[in-house]
This record gives sequence, structure tokens and C-alpha cells, in this order.
Amino acid sequence: MQDFLHQKNLELYRKRLLETTDPAERDVLVRLLAEEKSKDFKLAAERKAARPE
Repeated sequence: MQDFLHQKNLELYRKRLLETTDPAERDVLVRLLAEEKSKDFKLAAERKAARPE
């Protein structure tokens, strides 16, 4: 479920970033997109740590 929401957030932020021209809104969307992308690394690290070798 967490992965699903994460992917949907990424899609939404990218879509809205393409649609808006307001500089303030773009700044917020860029920040939110960066935060979601950083979650990619965290989720990948958690998955890797959870795998038995």
C-alpha cells in the first residue's frame, strides 16, 4: 500500500508541475517531488535489508 501511494504521489506532482505556471506553486511541487523521490531510496534500502541472503 505504501508503494502504491508513493507512486501515485509522484505521478500527481509531476502532472501538476507540468500544468502550473505559478512560481510559488511550482516551488512547492518541486519540493514535494524531491521528498517523494528521496523516499524511493529509503524504500529500496528497506527492501534490500529485508531480503535474506
